[in-house]
Amino acid sequence: MSERRFKHLKSYCKCRYLRCVINNDYGQRNNRYRKDFFDNNHPVLSGKYYFCAYCGKPVSKKEVTVDHLIPVHKTETSLKMQRKLKRMGYRSVNDPKNLVPACRRCNTKKGTKTGLWLIRGRIGRIQILWYPVWAIRIAVSLAVIYCVHRLLVSIGFFDAIICLL
Repeated sequence: MSERRFKHLKSYCKCRYLRCVINNDYGQRNNRYRKDFFDNNHPVLSGKYYFCAYCGKPVSKKEVTVDHLIPVHKTETSLKMQRKLKRMGYRSVNDPKNLVPACRRCNTKKGTKTGLWLIRGRIGRIQILWYPVWAIRIAVSLAVIYCVHRLLVSIGFFDAIICLL
């Protein structure tokens, strides 16, 4: 069925207050996708933590949410997304290659969005890339703290605090 014909069918059903459901195996969530993810992906940080694919936050195995990179809802309702999954070589929306670790905050913010979230997730799924990112974050934080400290010392901030005490 073409996308145009499908949209026509959806609008027909909507006008007549009918529910339009695509019956497919490609876009239905199963109840073992989380187990499949853990079987195919092992924690990288101390053997206990995963990096969130979207922000890089370390998340324990207990607290990690397994997110569908290409959302289940979009795959259920969009022929375009089903074709995209097929092109990418995924067997279904629950394919382990479509699953990424995420912190609860990022998973909630992403919801059923694609676009930039899809790009971030595909890059962030490579867990080893988060080590240099965190090293740079820590180095920048230390540099900022050092600069602020030097600035406060140069204006005599600490001397003024000591005098007040």
